[in-house]
Amino acid sequence: MNVGFEFSRYGSDPEIVRPEGPDSGELPQKNERDTGREMSVYASDEFPVTEILSFTTGLRYTFYQNIGAANVYEYSDPSNRTAETITGSTSYSKGQVIKNYGGLEPRLSGRVSLNNSASIKFGYNRMRQYINLISNTTSPTPVDLWQVSNSYVPPQTGNNFSIGYFQNFKENKWETSFETFYRKSKDLVEYRDFATLLKTDHLETELLRANGRSYGAELFIRKVYGYWTGWLSYTYSRSLVKVPANDGAPTVNGGRWYPSNYDKPHNATLSASRKFGNKSAFSFNFIYTSGRPTSAISTSYLSDTAVTPVFTERNQQRIPDYIRLDLSLTIGSVFKKLDDDLTFAIYNIFARKNAYSVYYQRPGARPLPEAYRLSMIGTAVPSITYNVSF
Repeated sequence: MNVGFEFSRYGSDPEIVRPEGPDSGELPQKNERDTGREMSVYASDEFPVTEILSFTTGLRYTFYQNIGAANVYEYSDPSNRTAETITGSTSYSKGQVIKNYGGLEPRLSGRVSLNNSASIKFGYNRMRQYINLISNTTSPTPVDLWQVSNSYVPPQTGNNFSIGYFQNFKENKWETSFETFYRKSKDLVEYRDFATLLKTDHLETELLRANGRSYGAELFIRKVYGYWTGWLSYTYSRSLVKVPANDGAPTVNGGRWYPSNYDKPHNATLSASRKFGNKSAFSFNFIYTSGRPTSAISTSYLSDTAVTPVFTERNQQRIPDYIRLDLSLTIGSVFKKLDDDLTFAIYNIFARKNAYSVYYQRPGARPLPEAYRLSMIGTAVPSITYNVSF
């Protein structure tokens, strides 16, 4: 049996705005971020039931506290928080407890051995997450904020289910598996349409509580040894979000399910290596993924000198798919008296300008905005590496 205790402290650097020179239109500003601490105890045990069936069970209890120093605003309508409905605030000193959360996290996994080379595995677990990534993906360089759970942002909770079939072939020379999963989540963090995530000391007015569901399947094939080795995987998965409409509170896309920022249905990877002698090898790595969702401008209209863009609903468009091929050649024993090797590699040999993000701006004096693609490494990158082992 394994037992343990964990303690984590969550803290973020403050958000600081500094004007760039005397002609800047920005004013100096500093917004402190929330602080939290998490304590948990857990125990797990693995035990066989029969010769072919075994289980691993576990139980975890987590306890979280949002602590000061902080200034917590109060609202006339807590379910529909806006800057205009602030009625007051409460100040908490450093280390003072503001809000408590906690709960049990059970987990169970099992394995059914069909024979020496095949098995079925299944599992369930419940998890809580007390820190949230809030991302604004509409800017040229997406801005990410970390928000810990507080009075208005409860922890995310998720129930995860999985089952898979695993089979080895030819005396374990080949490994294959097929797995499926399903996850149901609640209290995910989404944001209002046209939210202002930066330069605000009441971020909760821009955030919404959402439900989530994810599901998918993965096929995996791996060749373990031989002149050619490598693996192939293909995953189809979906990640969907819904902000329910409750008592007139703001929602997204009319309260319907829509793709989350992490929804990439197709994900395929092929990686292989061909050995030549003891240390020489040729390798390649191919990656394909669906483009992630984004909220795009569907059209714009011009009235006098004002341009008004019309956006699609949240995450109804996608940035271009990601495709990349890498090649490498390793030559071993360059110098006979040394244990060395020389590697020539080309990253992104197709020189594809894979999009990191897509954003809009008006080019020059043109009145209508146009879409631009931001690529982090939009060309082929060669490299040479020489290694010597002593």
